[in-house]
Amino acid sequence: GKKPQKFRALIIMSDNYAEDPKELYEKAGEFIEKSDFLKALDCLNKALEIDPNYAEAMSRLGYVHMRLEFKKLPMKEVFNLCKKAIELNPTSPVTWNTMGNVYYKKKEFMNWEKKGDKYRKKNRFEEAIGAYIEEIEQNPDNEKKLGRLWAKIAKTHKKKGENKQAIRAFYQVINLNPRSVSAVNSWNQIGILYYNTGCYPLAIEAYNKGLNIQPENLDILWNLSLVYDHSKHIEKLIEIYKNIIKLNPKYNKVWRKLGYYYNEFGEYDKALEAYEAYVKNYENRHKRFDDDYYHDVLLNIGIIYIPSPRKTNINL
Repeated sequence: GKKPQKFRALIIMSDNYAEDPKELYEKAGEFIEKSDFLKALDCLNKALEIDPNYAEAMSRLGYVHMRLEFKKLPMKEVFNLCKKAIELNPTSPVTWNTMGNVYYKKKEFMNWEKKGDKYRKKNRFEEAIGAYIEEIEQNPDNEKKLGRLWAKIAKTHKKKGENKQAIRAFYQVINLNPRSVSAVNSWNQIGILYYNTGCYPLAIEAYNKGLNIQPENLDILWNLSLVYDHSKHIEKLIEIYKNIIKLNPKYNKVWRKLGYYYNEFGEYDKALEAYEAYVKNYENRHKRFDDDYYHDVLLNIGIIYIPSPRKTNINL
């Protein structure tokens, strides 16, 4: 005779692993291994429809939602789901292991700064900035973290070519602690942005504000020299070069540039002195002498040396 209707329905469901929660649970595991989380989600939901107290399936469901980055179920609800699974079966290693994974992911997911860093590496700039802003809103009183985050926002805007927004973000860093190292670095970055866009007076102003805090900052002094070099303010330029050499006699590109300028203005003895200092520093630091600047300096020494014999420390 005919089987009762309920058994026919059970047989039909059996073809899709739908009558056995354990089979659905195992099938979900296969989908998880293939990173097919949506199919895994479907299997686990069906398993829990049949057996709402199946702790391991509930726990695995939480894991799948975690792997989907809480897009299908909010983090708080996923966390509660895993807690309920533990309450249903507190001796199951599966439920505790999943809770540990979800808790770790929750901490990672809540770290908006790390998310911003990942987005920035992938050139997803808008998402990176949004993540940094979210972290700022969660830590409004952490001055050190705020400075770091605003600097990252500024650099992200800079990478996007959004100079005005970058400058505004660097000002946020400065305003947090105007005498800090971070403020000095921000003035330097603002100067670079103004220099790159041809706003030389504003670049000079920014660099000088950084030097007011840290007068011996070689990076800012060098960047300031680039502005005067470009605008041909030679006296100011030479003054900065001498200051840099006084602070660090091995800052070799300054010796080279000094030699060029002294040579250009006919001060050959000073040019030779600068070139010889460059060569000495270079040869003390390098085993191979294949740098174009090095060869250029040697050539200039030769050109100076030929017309009027001078004593030189260079073996030409």
